[in-house]
Order: sequence, then structure tokens, then C-alpha cells
Amino acid sequence: MSETIHPSPDADGWVPWIGKPDGRFHDLLGQMYFRVTANGVESKMDTDRRHSNGLGYLHGGFLMSFVDMAMFAIIRPRFAKGEGAVTLSCATDFLTGGVFGEPIEARGELLKETGKLYFVRGLVTQRGANVCSFTGTMRKITRRPVAPRES
Repeated sequence: MSETIHPSPDADGWVPWIGKPDGRFHDLLGQMYFRVTANGVESKMDTDRRHSNGLGYLHGGFLMSFVDMAMFAIIRPRFAKGEGAVTLSCATDFLTGGVFGEPIEARGELLKETGKLYFVRGLVTQRGANVCSFTGTMRKITRRPVAPRES
């Protein structure tokens, strides 16, 4: 059975999204970090050439994947044991091209929570520039047990 790692936050409060690679999609993107602040939840990730498109800017698909993970970081502190969520909708508006080799950050907030849904919004920035804005809706679910990883 695979072991879940819950690393301690660093001095600035950043916590790795996943303690170690576990063979899932997020491993392809690289390590993301998040922290809870008085102004909401922040996420950050380093970028490199693999995150770029043919023009040398950050690929829109990479940015949308980062946004999806950032939306989960926003609602993650609200999960009780055994709870999770799935994305129902995600709208991303691209505002300027991001460049690889510089970290990106997302800041967001929970707008509303109902019995079954979360509504969030946020902004992705790089070096102080607004790269994209996002809104999303997630549905609460009960987590199903994770099967052991195959070797």
C-alpha cells in the first residue's frame, strides 16, 4: 500500500502539494506548493522548458492544469476526512504570455460553498504580471479508496 506523506511547511508556510512522486498526472507537471494566508490560498510552481509551447511561452494546457490544481488548493483546507471534490467547470482567461524559467503563482478565494458545491475564483501571476484569471465550480464527493500502485 502506498504511503501518504504530509510534509511540514517551510519557514514561509509553503507546503508541497505531494510529498513524493506517486505516478499520477501531477507528477508530469512538477511540484506545486501552497499555503493558507489571511487573504486566501496561494499556490506556486517553478516552470521550465517542458511547460512551454512552440512560441516559447507557457503552454495554455499547462496553465490550465496549474489553475485546476490551484482551485483544489483553495478548497483543500475545507475537506473533512474522506472528502474530496471533482471539477465541474473551469473558465480561464489568458491575459498575457507567461515565460518559462520563472515561477508562477496563483491566489484565489472561495466565493461560496453549498451543500454539494464550491465556487472559486483567482488570478495567476508571474513577476507581478497577471497571466490569467480563473473561475471554477467543484462538486463535493466522498473519496474512494486508492488501489496500491503497480510496480
